[in-house]
Amino acid sequence: ALLLAAVSGLSACTTTQPIQDVEKQVVTSSASQDEVRQAIVDAATSLGWVITDDYENEITAVIDVRTHQATVSIPYSSHDYSIL
Repeated sequence: ALLLAAVSGLSACTTTQPIQDVEKQVVTSSASQDEVRQAIVDAATSLGWVITDDYENEITAVIDVRTHQATVSIPYSSHDYSIL
């Protein structure tokens, strides 16, 4: 049983998950584009992401976890946002 648990634990470390984009998620409150931008920046930085680019309607954020790095593009408006 111990050997089975060890093998199962090791195999869980090698599995990969596909990257899933979040597209056109509706902003449920009546917020301005600047308020949506600030909410994205606040949420990202509170989770350890670093904002590397901040254009008029798109934010780029990066996070480093151990030896890995992820970069996302977050286009947004007052109506919706995506995480790509």
